[in-house]
Amino acid sequence: MTAQPDDVVIHEKVDFVVATHEGIALPADMLSTPGEVLKEELEARGWTQKDLADIMGRPAQVISEIINGAKQITPDTAMELGAALGQPPEFWMRLEANYRLALAQDTHSNDAIARRARMYALAPVGELLRRQWLPSRASAEPDLCRFLGIAAIWDEPVVPASLRASIHRGPELGVITAWLRRVEWLASQQRVADYDPEGLIVALPDVAAMSVDPANVADLPARLAALGVHFVVVPHLSKTYLDGASMWVEGHPVVAVTIRYDRVDSFWFTVMHELAHIALGHIETIPEGLDNGLADDPREGAANRMASDLLIDPTVYERVVAATKASDSTDAAVAAAAGSLRHPGIFVGRLQHDGILGFERGRTHLAKVRVFLRDRSDRVAAA
Repeated sequence: MTAQPDDVVIHEKVDFVVATHEGIALPADMLSTPGEVLKEELEARGWTQKDLADIMGRPAQVISEIINGAKQITPDTAMELGAALGQPPEFWMRLEANYRLALAQDTHSNDAIARRARMYALAPVGELLRRQWLPSRASAEPDLCRFLGIAAIWDEPVVPASLRASIHRGPELGVITAWLRRVEWLASQQRVADYDPEGLIVALPDVAAMSVDPANVADLPARLAALGVHFVVVPHLSKTYLDGASMWVEGHPVVAVTIRYDRVDSFWFTVMHELAHIALGHIETIPEGLDNGLADDPREGAANRMASDLLIDPTVYERVVAATKASDSTDAAVAAAAGSLRHPGIFVGRLQHDGILGFERGRTHLAKVRVFLRDRSDRVAAA
């Protein structure tokens, strides 16, 4: 017998050979049909079709239809053929499956399916359609390419940004990229003042002081726009676990938030964290290697420290920590917030995060803020 490649499986019976390549059917014109194989089996034994029908207890028409390709081999028929001819039933089922698959490959193009699979691998198409980020399923592929900023569906989209996300939950990069593209587009629709880096740094303490009243959140977009900074609210997409991001659009910095946690402390820490990235001159990076965790990036640590210190004076916080440990109450946090022109929730949330105060304590201080930005959520709005 002629030597065969290692990945070709040979099934040999009497004087016929059937081959499959890595378990996938070869083109139909390169395969023996189940009927041809069965006919050769009968000729090798000197049996007629009626002989086999009698052995199997089937009408002769069934055997004739299998040989002529008019009838497929079912599991029951494969069991009976195997018993009559001495092969395992899997042989006949594999032969039938390979042949039918080869026929399908010869008569159908799977390019459309492959392209749709690529689309869904790039972005959560269904969710983008539901949010109307893509206008129509009928034109989804060209619309998705435009949305992601790529020339063709096989290209890889790139949106550099600094992210604040729950990395341990395994966010999906493609979904994050789609969210960032929406942020980028919304920011591009806003008009803001010329960006002044030094002016932003000087203004940061005043911006942090806005956290004293949850209602001040409504004024934040205009305050940042005057500093040349875009502010965008886009709720997170499924499987992103994002709190916020910073990036650059047409020479202006962008702060984006999801308000995933509708709490005054989470909102203001996210905003100040992203502003810290901008103030510190951190160049955004392409979000990749998320499995390694953003916590390993020294820039994240620097932004965390700057945001924390802007929101709460470190010396004041040390006193509050000591007093809270002694009293196991929120009294010290509330008093310090009043003296620091901060909302009590800023202190309570920090104490909870640091494990000083139980998450069940002081929950009434964790005011909600989403309501004050409802008209800006995922919308084009004048800054």
